[in-house]
Amino acid sequence: FFFERKSLDEFIDVNETEKQFMHLWNAYVHLFPVYGDIQIPPACKSFAKEHQQKLSEDEDLRQCFVLFLLHLFQLGLIDQEVVVSSLDAVDGVK
Repeated sequence: FFFERKSLDEFIDVNETEKQFMHLWNAYVHLFPVYGDIQIPPACKSFAKEHQQKLSEDEDLRQCFVLFLLHLFQLGLIDQEVVVSSLDAVDGVK
């Protein structure tokens, strides 16, 4: 895990907020591994709940999460409901 963190820090073409988001996501999937595409939707929702405070307080970090969700949507790994419910979790909507 340390090696992975060091490798991410060496990227020069991403900003610090993007690196911070990548660290958060990688740490999350390190603790709660995703072994297949079917596990990505619940991982997104639980990640949003787990990091709700950080994502809601830092607009740039939230934007990274939004872009991440949209990328997963474009790849067909999550559907519109997952995008909406994950963002609702970040925004504190019940």
